[in-house]
Amino acid sequence: MTAHLFREEGRLVITLEFWRQAHLINHSEDAGAVFVVQILTEEFVGILEGVVAVLDAARSQGCS
Repeated sequence: MTAHLFREEGRLVITLEFWRQAHLINHSEDAGAVFVVQILTEEFVGILEGVVAVLDAARSQGCS
């Protein structure tokens, strides 16, 4: 997968393209397709903060 992230004012634009042969064999409809996701920057930061909190909690409990 190839991904790019662009910032446009208060939002992020993320583009994704699948290129691995193993993926495309089972999902030929994805060949050449570029998927675009738009999300508010503030919302994306909140998601990342949540991920960090979960990882910190797991680390403090001795999980890896």
